Amino acid sequence: MSESLISELIQVVNEEIRLFHALLDVLRNEQPAIVNDDLEAIKQASEAKKHYAEEAAKIEYRRQELVVELSSGFNMDPKQIDLSRLIDVIDQQHGSQLEAMRETLMDLNKKIRDANDNNSFLIRQSMRYTDRCLDILTG
Repeated sequence: MSESLISELIQVVNEEIRLFHALLDVLRNEQPAIVNDDLEAIKQASEAKKHYAEEAAKIEYRRQELVVELSSGFNMDPKQIDLSRLIDVIDQQHGSQLEAMRETLMDLNKKIRDANDNNSFLIRQSMRYTDRCLDILTG
């Protein structure tokens, strides 16, 4: 087992957590912009979401590479390994740390999905309201 690979994996997962927190903040800040029809703030939020999504994809790719690299040290099939399986076979100290980080990622992922769903709902409601107003104005 490579201590340096595990340390790098921990750093990568920490970076993923940081990016997820930043993305969640953007989504939460986007909600009042949608409600208040603040087009500039919505545009900025969209650009920030795109940036964080691209960065998260790069980090996730690196995390997956590290997990595959580590799998060879445990004689595991690289196609069958993921972070949770790796956690089960590495030493307890690193395993516990990575498990806590994995739980944090899963929790953040749920919060991001919920915030995104809420923002999508707000946008759909705003579009319906606009459509009704146009119908009233055009007769």
